Amino acid sequence: MIHFLQRRDVCIRCERKLSLEKKCLVIQNLKVHYFIVYNEQIEELLYRYKEQKDEACGKLFFENHIGWIKRKFKGYKIIYLPSSKEKIEERGFHHLEVMCQRISIEKIHILSKKNKVLQKHQSKENRANILKHFEIDVSMLKNTDNILLVDDVCTTGGSLLAAHTLVLPHVAKVEALVFTVSAHLIEPQRNKEQ
Repeated sequence: MIHFLQRRDVCIRCERKLSLEKKCLVIQNLKVHYFIVYNEQIEELLYRYKEQKDEACGKLFFENHIGWIKRKFKGYKIIYLPSSKEKIEERGFHHLEVMCQRISIEKIHILSKKNKVLQKHQSKENRANILKHFEIDVSMLKNTDNILLVDDVCTTGGSLLAAHTLVLPHVAKVEALVFTVSAHLIEPQRNKEQ
């Protein structure tokens, strides 16, 4: 029998898969805050959430760290990394909006995709050219000093770096928050520390 937590929409078994710690890595001068290294359980959970359209899962990704996020990024505005309109319509919800629903930091929608680009099917070199697929509406950045870029997964850092490149000339500071990062991004950081 599955026991459900009182204030969450997720079973205890799924909750245990999410033993999270606050961590940070730097990708080309962009601080990327994350909670867990991508693994098989996280892959299953993200698949269930995004592809099987289990919207209730979205509420648990940042749930245990909402207080920390609000304190750490007080005075920031959140910008979601863009998803294609087709994916949002197919899913029936914007996966990042649901993930950040309980985070009471102002969100601004200024990034969009020019065309449909599925990163998971691209080579590392092509992912690095993702910048040309993004558009920005800078009018909403007036009177904004600090931006927090939010995404679910950081595989190569290409999308985050593209967004960082577009946003940084218009604000004082840009950092990123993702739920999970690819293990290959962590290893070079560990080697530098040793």
